[in-house]
Amino acid sequence: MSEAIHLLPGAVDGAIAALRSLLGEDRVVTDRAELEFHSQDVYRAGLLPAAIIRPRDTDELSRALRLIANAQLPIVPRGGGMSYTDGYLPSRPDSIMVDLLAMSRARPANPIPTALPLRPSRGFGPSEIDATILCRSLLK
Repeated sequence: MSEAIHLLPGAVDGAIAALRSLLGEDRVVTDRAELEFHSQDVYRAGLLPAAIIRPRDTDELSRALRLIANAQLPIVPRGGGMSYTDGYLPSRPDSIMVDLLAMSRARPANPIPTALPLRPSRGFGPSEIDATILCRSLLK
């Protein structure tokens, strides 16, 4: 059973305007065709999000998430693309989808991590795994 979310009038438009101010026009997508494309999985489609944001780094991500949470809008994370799990499909109206693909080249601050960092990618495969970090993680 899904619970109702009651938004203040203008909350969605105000949040989108604030996200554009924070991230830049090119990092906040409201084009219907692109929203439709990003709202589908291999076998199903979810609701259209109100917008898709594409933060470049963890600082932008943190500030954008705080803004979205303060507007009480649902957040839908999206890492790479099509899957079979429906995990990133919007299930509530007025969601803000957070496309993490622009952050896929982010590196951890710790040069020898204790765990292999996961980064969003266009798919899973050896080319997406940083061999140096993998070796350091396994040898630790």
